[in-house]
Amino acid sequence: MEKEYIVFEGILIELPHEAPRCGDIKVAVGYSFIVVRNIRGRSLKGTVVVLIPCPDFKSKDFFISNGRYHIESMVDSEESGSHTIFNQYSNVSTVLWCDKIEPVK
Repeated sequence: MEKEYIVFEGILIELPHEAPRCGDIKVAVGYSFIVVRNIRGRSLKGTVVVLIPCPDFKSKDFFISNGRYHIESMVDSEESGSHTIFNQYSNVSTVLWCDKIEPVK
C-alpha cells in the first residue's frame, strides 16, 4: 500500500508540556499546528497534531511558539509502532506522523 504524504506550512501553537525525552525508549511527541498553507496532498484546515519522533534531538531553540514550519508528513508510519507516543492534544482529530520539519525563514 502506498503512503499518503501531506506537505504543508503551519504555525506552532505552543510547546507541549513536560514531554518525555528520547533515551532508552524512542518517543514521538505531538505538536499542535494551525495550518496556514497546503502544499501537496490532502487539503488540511484548522488545527492538526504532528507526531515528531525524538524532538529533543533537534537544536535547543528549534521549536518556538508561534514559529512557522514547513512540514512533510504522512498519515501513518511504519515506525509508529516502535515509538512511545506522548500527545496531550487528544481533542484534535487530525493526527499526522512527521517525516521532515524545518523552520520557514
